[in-house]
Amino acid sequence: MTRIAQTTTANTRSRAAGGWANEAQMVSATVVWLQSLGIDACDASDAFLAMGRAPDVAAMCGDELWTIECKLRNWKQALRQAKDHQIVADKVFVMMPKEPPMADFNEAGIGIIIATPQNFVRKTEAKKSQITWQPARERYLSGLRQHLNWPNADIRHGG
Repeated sequence: MTRIAQTTTANTRSRAAGGWANEAQMVSATVVWLQSLGIDACDASDAFLAMGRAPDVAAMCGDELWTIECKLRNWKQALRQAKDHQIVADKVFVMMPKEPPMADFNEAGIGIIIATPQNFVRKTEAKKSQITWQPARERYLSGLRQHLNWPNADIRHGG
């Protein structure tokens, strides 16, 4: 009886989070999705802190560094963390299973990706960060190369 109740609770949580079991599953699927689009991406969540925060996903799209913060529920926390990522990234996105209030994200220039395990939809494009600090960006990319053996992390500033 207890085992059934635990399974039901877990299934309810999973459905409430758009079908994702946890954020780690979302991060892994995001990396695979970006790579399928020809974008060099990696799970950066345990890698190297960028100004006190570790973005979940780092990606090089051409010479632009993108970061993606994956959150199952808490859009306010996702927005705070994404704003912090703008110091190192050219473009910053938040990925969630449900659409958050768009105005705050649009004002901050942060793109929104809505994702379920079966579908990824870029709802809004991220604006080029106006606060990227080149020394912090270079340090972050150097850390990604060192800690993740990510040789394609280019330190040039995106055009």
